Amino acid sequence: GERTRTYRQRLRDAFRGALQNEPGVDPTLVDLRVALLMTAVLGLNIAAREGAGPDELQHSVDAVRQLLRDWMAGERHTRG
Repeated sequence: GERTRTYRQRLRDAFRGALQNEPGVDPTLVDLRVALLMTAVLGLNIAAREGAGPDELQHSVDAVRQLLRDWMAGERHTRG
């Protein structure tokens, strides 16, 4: 419904704004990263609603955190 569309757009805009404001983030990768973050958040939401256990959810959250750490490490590396 409209509420869900509005939520997704606000989330997408927040991710895009955060990535665009982060020094050193390659602007050509912002949309790709926004899409990956949206997929992660929505996937975690669906998994939680459909009964994924705490261990499964934690594993997924940890994977997203690692991805973010890898992105940030790569950005720091390219900034020198």
